[in-house]
Amino acid sequence: MAAGRPSESLTYNLAKRKIMLEKFDELQAQGVSQREASKMLGYTYTTLKNWMKERSMEEQREIEAKRMTLAGGSFSAALERLRAGQMVRRRDARWFVELIDGKICLYALDGAGNRRYSRVASFGSPDVLAMDWEIYQP
Repeated sequence: MAAGRPSESLTYNLAKRKIMLEKFDELQAQGVSQREASKMLGYTYTTLKNWMKERSMEEQREIEAKRMTLAGGSFSAALERLRAGQMVRRRDARWFVELIDGKICLYALDGAGNRRYSRVASFGSPDVLAMDWEIYQP
């Protein structure tokens, strides 16, 4: 993202964009069309759409960062969560692991979301090196 004008800093430009997008959102909430709102603010509709897309992508990155912070994302963080009694899994996996009587047990989820005991878990290099571990909450 480059600054809007050569004399503006990136930080100033981003702050200005945020204010413009807030005004744009307010105008839309009042029933003004997107194209009219962009004209009222003095920007092209395409420019504001690009800014909204960037804002949306930034929000997604923040959500992802919060999710990763929740479980730490790493295998070692997942093991800590297991020891604390929580169930963990890899992101979007159809299985999860849980510590039962000192053993890490693997449970598979069927199509209805019911859990079935599968086996005592074993982990290969991809699981140990993965940074997408998360807390499983049924």
